[in-house]
Amino acid sequence: MAAAVLLAVLGMFLYITVYVGFFRGRYEPKTKAQTTDMGPVLYRSNGMMDTLLSFRFRKLAGMVRKSYVIPGMRTTRTLQGEFHALTTCTSMTPQGLCVTEDYLVISAYCHTLRHNSVLYLLDRKDGRLLKTIPMAGQAHVGGLAYDPVNRNIWVSGGTHNSAKAIAYRLSDLEQYDEDSKAPVPAAFNYTLATMVTNSYMNYAENSLIAGIFRKKGRSEISWFTLTGDGGLRSRIFEDYDPVHETVISDHTAVTSGQIQGVCRNGDYLLLSKSYGMNDSYLQIYEYEEGKKSYQAKDAVRTWRMPEKLEQICEADGQLFCLFEAGAYAYRAQPVLKVDRVLVFDIGDLMP
Repeated sequence: MAAAVLLAVLGMFLYITVYVGFFRGRYEPKTKAQTTDMGPVLYRSNGMMDTLLSFRFRKLAGMVRKSYVIPGMRTTRTLQGEFHALTTCTSMTPQGLCVTEDYLVISAYCHTLRHNSVLYLLDRKDGRLLKTIPMAGQAHVGGLAYDPVNRNIWVSGGTHNSAKAIAYRLSDLEQYDEDSKAPVPAAFNYTLATMVTNSYMNYAENSLIAGIFRKKGRSEISWFTLTGDGGLRSRIFEDYDPVHETVISDHTAVTSGQIQGVCRNGDYLLLSKSYGMNDSYLQIYEYEEGKKSYQAKDAVRTWRMPEKLEQICEADGQLFCLFEAGAYAYRAQPVLKVDRVLVFDIGDLMP
């Protein structure tokens, strides 16, 4: 009996580490499809998802007000290579989320780094996919921020030791031709000199809030004030970045590790925490301008959530929560997963 249990545990370990952890993270399934798929990859209906969610998150499941299927998890139309060839990716991994007056915008990157990262533009009313918009390069695009004053969508960009904040005009996204062999043009492209990486981002009161993800120990979030033209206040640093304008933060605060998203709601700052196959957490803090620390022990309320919670976004009294568990690299993992954006009344979550 003990030997059988040991073999079962060993088999599960090999399945997770070799097949799920290595193979699915490095190889994409082949496809003949030439469009972005909109169908759910885990649950055929919201009712099925709610039933399974209630087994471990009964109270949370009862508070879900709406959900949106995340598109492109089977196939995504995008670009590839120096000459921007139209192609189809089967390993897109959702990362960032923002909500405008009319749309949900979701960012995703190719897990195998073969294809250009994309933005999915969804109708906010019915969740219908309106278009798939390739961006330049294969950046992780870990966060989005919508500036409603200038109607710009900001995207976390760059690589390690090269943090960037890139903005696209919402009008350019609306007018983008999906048959075009060029990525959507950027309106602004800044290097963030005071950050080693821009892992996630959001908008609050004429500022961008950007954060660094670290698996362990201290991390931080920074505030950058927007200018009248919708850009950032640039500084000149000799030989720092000869191509892009460079900016430094106005204020930085310490956070705990494994933070994946941030949003501001009045007197509160909300952080999403997740890593690996562990449960995620939504941490709620009292917000003060200039405050130096937002660490787990100081949260005034914490909600346990399903694994792989990425960006959180507040709009019109609701909290939108994006999960990456539906991506090909992760959806074979033997844990409870969510393949949708879940929407809550933010008042139900507050202290």
